[in-house]
Amino acid sequence: MAASPAFNFVASSSTNLDSLYEAPWEVDGAWAGYLLPATENPPTTISFKDSLCSEQQGNNYAVKYQGYFLFCSTRPAQLDSAPSEFIDELMAYLKQQHVDSQIVFWITADYLQLPSNLFSAYSLKIRCDTTSTGRFFVSSNCNSLLGNDLHFNILLDTQIQIDEANESLKFSGSDTASPPNISFLFNGSDLGISITGSNGYIRTYVPFTGTQLGCCTFTAQIKSSVTFGTGGLPLGFQYSAKGSSGTQSDQFFYPAFNAVDLPTKLNCAGTIDPLDPFNQLIPQSSLQNGLVRSAFMLTDKPTLPSYFRNSFGNAISLLPLGAESGQPPSITAHAGAFALTTNATVPSNPTTATPSLTLAGQFGVRAANVGDGQPLQLLCGIFGSEQISLTSYDSSATANDLLVFYLQSDAYAPIFPFTQASLNSPDSGTVTIPLDATCVSAWATVEQGAASAPTYHAEPAGSPMFGFPETIDESTDFILLEAAPPSLPIPQGASHVFPLVPYGGVASKTISADTYSSFESSILAASRKMIISNGATTTWTARADSRSRMYQARLVRAASGNASQLIAEEAAQIYRTTPQGMIATVDPDTGNYSSVTLGQTISSSNNNDEILPFAFDLPD
Repeated sequence: MAASPAFNFVASSSTNLDSLYEAPWEVDGAWAGYLLPATENPPTTISFKDSLCSEQQGNNYAVKYQGYFLFCSTRPAQLDSAPSEFIDELMAYLKQQHVDSQIVFWITADYLQLPSNLFSAYSLKIRCDTTSTGRFFVSSNCNSLLGNDLHFNILLDTQIQIDEANESLKFSGSDTASPPNISFLFNGSDLGISITGSNGYIRTYVPFTGTQLGCCTFTAQIKSSVTFGTGGLPLGFQYSAKGSSGTQSDQFFYPAFNAVDLPTKLNCAGTIDPLDPFNQLIPQSSLQNGLVRSAFMLTDKPTLPSYFRNSFGNAISLLPLGAESGQPPSITAHAGAFALTTNATVPSNPTTATPSLTLAGQFGVRAANVGDGQPLQLLCGIFGSEQISLTSYDSSATANDLLVFYLQSDAYAPIFPFTQASLNSPDSGTVTIPLDATCVSAWATVEQGAASAPTYHAEPAGSPMFGFPETIDESTDFILLEAAPPSLPIPQGASHVFPLVPYGGVASKTISADTYSSFESSILAASRKMIISNGATTTWTARADSRSRMYQARLVRAASGNASQLIAEEAAQIYRTTPQGMIATVDPDTGNYSSVTLGQTISSSNNNDEILPFAFDLPD
């Protein structure tokens, strides 16, 4: 909804003089409001500056408006149907919490049932120094819940003011204060994420408008050994499975990095949404546009050695891209980030859910012994039978292939391991979908930027029998037939993301290697192949057209004896081998196998008429 950059009047209570205002808001976006208690003749608008403002009166200061700042994940529906009732309910609740001054309140969907001991997780009170400076300070600790025993704190006596230019609240404190005015604590100890700022102050901003409306945004420095080390937050991909007996059977964790391999310190621009610490409330449209609400966007493009591997077994390094540094922090769409998440059932309760981190946004990809801008093969799974071919990151290139991760992706296997069907219960082995959104994680895709399209290979490119050495001496070596394994282009866009996890750091005392292997083959790989295949409609259509042209040419030759059309079609084909070593004619434009030549076995007797030809059981 377009409106002026101020709090605009919505409605007044029909039973008292309380009035509600709202900042400009967008459909499907978060909402900011301002509740003005007991005011006759309320103004039509209240500027952001005036919403937290004092005026000197003699030797003292008086607060201009005693309003309450409100934030909500979406615009309350009651504002269209029953605004007066909404105002009365909210004011009654705040009085129950003994609110007697200005306040910042993040409104949960069930705030009326919120226990009193959790009120400080979603609020902070404000006082004005009316006798000396007229400045405003936090008068109650705010301990936002980001998961079980994980808190984002804004402490008592932190200064608060309006940043009019950036349309936000600004909290600041001395960078030498102990404990820090703004901090993260995990299990009661320092998490290793230090809020930064400038000119001797650390800061966090809460915007009234924009994509991060209602979020606490900041710059910070991460100490890798503390944040991701023993006792820190897990960083990777989590999946859950439930056995056919109805009990939860396994929790699969795939670490993304080894903390000791990461840079000692990582600079970032951060955002924390007290109402959405696990990024589960973001609308799909916003998610696909690269929005995150609780994450740490890594600035400076650090090189992060990961547990992903290429086809030679070398470590893949990821380069987070798109984040910007500076004050106030700029939260950029699709920026490479570590995003807060959990493996708890959705919607997840931050008082009990175990917090963790996963990847979000865009990353450049490099591998050892692969030059910048050169092809590399990223292993998809545990077997080496799946690869993604893409171009390694080149900082001098105008565009690059990017590995892009999206949150809120399915991460729960409703049935695993699969039950075996029987004649007594023929539906016992039925599985509708491998994964659903009972739990969520991050899925990935490869966004094309380089000239060559990223390609998915579902079989190995060759074997010692049919492969070739890296270097060829053309004077002595001859390549008769190159291998042409089946492949598909990676479908582009956020609607075609697929599960992709690293195996280089998988270690579990509770789950066997065979179970991990089974989960990969029957759940993750099955989902990945289905998504990529279903998204390659253009390729499938082109291959069908190629087969149709060849088939029609053969019909013409059979009917009329005219082979010119068939000769032209065959001339466009190239000879290759399948990964199994059979000779195939391949359409170079689509990768379609036009024909596969099978062998035949001659009887051991002298009767040459006894021949056993090979054939496909179900030829396509």
